[in-house]
Amino acid sequence: MGNRVKNERTAIYAFVAGLGFVLVVGLALASVALRTARQSLVVPPAPTGSGVAAAATNDVSAPPSSALDPTKGPTAWGYEVARVMALAFPESDGGLITAGELLSLGPILPVGERVPWDRLKDTRIVQVEMSGSELLAAVASGVKYYPRKNSSFLQMFGLRALCQQREQTTQLTSLVVGEKAVLPGKTYRLAVTEFMAKGAGPFIGLKSVKVKTEPVSLVKQLRIRLFPLGRVPQPEPTYLFTKQGS
Repeated sequence: MGNRVKNERTAIYAFVAGLGFVLVVGLALASVALRTARQSLVVPPAPTGSGVAAAATNDVSAPPSSALDPTKGPTAWGYEVARVMALAFPESDGGLITAGELLSLGPILPVGERVPWDRLKDTRIVQVEMSGSELLAAVASGVKYYPRKNSSFLQMFGLRALCQQREQTTQLTSLVVGEKAVLPGKTYRLAVTEFMAKGAGPFIGLKSVKVKTEPVSLVKQLRIRLFPLGRVPQPEPTYLFTKQGS
């Protein structure tokens, strides 16, 4: 009888030890799987573009992508938000959001930062059609006071602007969509905020703007594409600035 009890205890101890080993291995495998899943959810850095971006020389300056003041130049977070806006509407040529609206959305995030979902304040976005001439006017209005603060400075995706700094103002000298220069007589489709589509910010006074879609939530679109562990990737250059006489 004593040997039987002893054998039963031994079997129980062996079973418990085996179960513990299985649990340890399972937890280790789950940890590896979680790390892999997190890495796959991080948006990869955007590739360096060509065209205007490839024209950078010692005479051309581009604001650092780590900048955190969207009123004074392009930011990594502004680029990522504009990118998500463009993806929300098929066949968009690009996305635009003003510095002021980006600040209203929430904190300006540097490259590599996780998106703080609980700190974002929603706004609505739409797709519009507009003429090339008025698109040029809107971007020109946004860069006019660069590098001074300007809440109408446009954070962009899908477009690249070459600008020239003069004594008092900065002028837009060329604007590219994809690999082609924006043509005044051509029509372009862009994802913008509902605020801009109604004629605010750099869209004040524009006559050709036509809303083509129902508005959607910007924060929802960000969650669809970045949630839950999205980080801000390195942006592609959208602005290059030269100094007059260079």
